[in-house]
Amino acid sequence: SHTCWFMPIVHPSWVSRSIGEKSHGGHAKDRFRSETEFMFHIHLKQAFNWVENIKQLGTPEVHTHLDALSGVEYEAKCTDASADRIIKFIESLYDEDVVGLDYETNALRPYNDDTKILSVALSGEKGGTLAWPIEHKQAKWSKANLARVEEAYTRFIETSRCFKAVHNLAFEHEWTAAFYGKKPLRSRRWGCSMVQSYILDERQRGQKGSDPGPQSLDWLTGQYFGIGIKAISALNTKDLDNERLENVLQYNGVDAKYHRLVFCAQDMRMVDEGLIPTYNQHMRRVSTMVLSQLKGLPVNFKEQERLEEKYTGRLADAEADARIRR
Repeated sequence: SHTCWFMPIVHPSWVSRSIGEKSHGGHAKDRFRSETEFMFHIHLKQAFNWVENIKQLGTPEVHTHLDALSGVEYEAKCTDASADRIIKFIESLYDEDVVGLDYETNALRPYNDDTKILSVALSGEKGGTLAWPIEHKQAKWSKANLARVEEAYTRFIETSRCFKAVHNLAFEHEWTAAFYGKKPLRSRRWGCSMVQSYILDERQRGQKGSDPGPQSLDWLTGQYFGIGIKAISALNTKDLDNERLENVLQYNGVDAKYHRLVFCAQDMRMVDEGLIPTYNQHMRRVSTMVLSQLKGLPVNFKEQERLEEKYTGRLADAEADARIRR
């Protein structure tokens, strides 16, 4: 019935029970009796600062499911006209400041022979959002049309000056390098809402431990736009290649849209809090690590086979012995 700003803090009873926990330093010992108490102090300080500047925050922006899907389109037909539309859309994004980018894949890492990019989505402020298939099972591209689309996309990520905003830069960089080459990783600007979120709130998980924490996209869309976008699509994200293509593309497009929106929302906070130099340092680290991983490690296959033969038997004997002892 209404919208409001919600400022979460740790519960005072939890703070009181934390007295005596091991301190990791970083603050005056005579002022805070635990790390949790220090965290509680920071939370309250931020909350009071927001209250004092409530007019600057303005009206909360709370999205509905219809808002989340608004402007999200997809091209699933894989015809000549489809290729023309996708290429025209990609070319329209060159003048954007920030473009959301997202891949849907059939694996977490791109190094196996059967790994593939199922679809790609881009999202701009002016042109909206478009998702299209690449190697999804239901995509019926001709070789010529798919090559046209891939060429236009590769040219965009290599030459466009806009920020390509993603969530989990290491993932997009690995897949980009594996399928489109290493050049885009350092030649143009990328943005990462996960790196931003780590700098703004370094917690890895939610308070219950198993809950997605402040670095998950679903958490961040809830924080900034009042909606958990993952609930919009009831897909098996571990087997997207066997999901209906149109549903995968819509899911892909919504992710790309909120990659851009969350990145822009957090970028304003990064500037206000003077955290851009720290952010830039983290971004360089990500691309460096990905480029190092792509080189791989030399494997001595003869030694690997020797060790496997040696320890497979020992493992079987140990397991048999453990069963007997039970």
